[in-house]
Amino acid sequence: MKRGFTLIEVLLAIAILSLLFLAMSSVLANIKMSTTIFAKKYQKDKDYLVKVLYYDLLNSKSIKILKTVNPDIDRLIIKTSNSLYKLINPTVIWYISKHKNSLIRIEGFKSFPFESEFIDKFDENVEIFKIYNKKNRYFIYIKGKKKIAFEIFI
Repeated sequence: MKRGFTLIEVLLAIAILSLLFLAMSSVLANIKMSTTIFAKKYQKDKDYLVKVLYYDLLNSKSIKILKTVNPDIDRLIIKTSNSLYKLINPTVIWYISKHKNSLIRIEGFKSFPFESEFIDKFDENVEIFKIYNKKNRYFIYIKGKKKIAFEIFI
């Protein structure tokens, strides 16, 4: 007796694969749409970066500033109640990626590395991303396409 697949098994496998591809295409379409909406919102409101970072810090439960090899660039890890994606008490990481020196915000459920994450790019060609801390005062300085500096008391 020959081992092989019957016609019904092959048709069933094709049907399952087509359903998977259909689901994946809708997920990719949703990702593309949300990226487009985010980009449009960011273009309309140039202060969106400041607002998001400000509310991340203002609603923080814990803040950790990590120094990097480059003295002009810090990483910021925040446990906050501010969420762009309606997560409950997410962990947020702000850092400069090596790709075009982009200022990136990652939001996820747990500490780094995340099991599930949402990534947003706020600015490119960022030369300086520094966070200075003294007791409950934080001074943030970002030098990219434009210079941003603000202070927050927590």
